[in-house]
Amino acid sequence: MAGEKKITRSCDGEAGHKYTFIKVDRQIVRVFWNTLKADISDKVRLCADVDGFADGVEAKFSVWEHDNDGEHDLIKENITASVDKGFVYAEWEFEAVEDKDDTPAEEEQVENDPTKDEFKFGVNLPEYMFKVEIDGVTGECTDLLRYLGGPEFTDEDGKPLNNVNVCAVFSDGTVKSCKIIDGHLADPALWDKGNVSFHLDDDEVGGIE
Repeated sequence: MAGEKKITRSCDGEAGHKYTFIKVDRQIVRVFWNTLKADISDKVRLCADVDGFADGVEAKFSVWEHDNDGEHDLIKENITASVDKGFVYAEWEFEAVEDKDDTPAEEEQVENDPTKDEFKFGVNLPEYMFKVEIDGVTGECTDLLRYLGGPEFTDEDGKPLNNVNVCAVFSDGTVKSCKIIDGHLADPALWDKGNVSFHLDDDEVGGIE
């Protein structure tokens, strides 16, 4: 983990060996979520174990929607908290975004011709990482926070629907198309709008009042 190092002293050992003693003045020891699954509006904690920072020093957190190609999308920045006895955490209210620009994992490629630049679907459920900066020292949490996905959509045998197009019908008559992936909405924010029903092939799949 990132930190600041300071050489404190050197000495000559036996047989001509030279020893250099390194002291780490300040470091972010570990960064982690308090949970790895969350639903819309859940309050999750962005946590960091630190060393060498005085109590009260400000930490700045930022939340990113993770993309496999490394082009992560900034979701929220300047979430601040203060170090307290070698620990600091901030809270973030989970929000779900539709992940359209990610590169699907290898197992999601079309199985019959893996050489083609095709995939089973073009969107993924969102996954989140975060970064923290404390007085110029930075850390990054690469353990991904995943969206619970609201309700699970299944077929008559109870198996999760996958790569299925549905229509979301709102109380004002607005209709929006969406895809179900592994039993969950690829656009999870739709479920948070309330008073919406979902239809598949003119048959209602599920709804909420």
